[in-house]
Amino acid sequence: MKLYNCVKTVKAAKIFRVDVDTGEVLTVTDDRSRLTVFRVGKEWIDKHQPKVGGYFVEYEDGYRSYSPADAFEKGYVAADADTFEAAWQPFLDAGYRFGTDAIGNVKFGWGIAKGLVKPAN
Repeated sequence: MKLYNCVKTVKAAKIFRVDVDTGEVLTVTDDRSRLTVFRVGKEWIDKHQPKVGGYFVEYEDGYRSYSPADAFEKGYVAADADTFEAAWQPFLDAGYRFGTDAIGNVKFGWGIAKGLVKPAN
């Protein structure tokens, strides 16, 4: 099979508690200063089988999913300025280039319309 890389922006939070009876997932910020309750329903919990320590993930189209911690942490990088630049530096060093405003847009939580382009040699 052919290999693929994925470039997408999602919202995600680490799961602190799963309440099967109420159909709620509680997430916590990295510094543990804020808990958020998502009322996802029992069907969602049955389908995704979320575990404490994994991630509650929301895609740009509103679709909500669960990702185990290991898979999420290997596949995603926080979209703040420092981690974003560090994560993409190897691509930039290899000659890949973004549109002029793309990096700034992602830093502010916006998207990349056309993606990453490697110039012809």
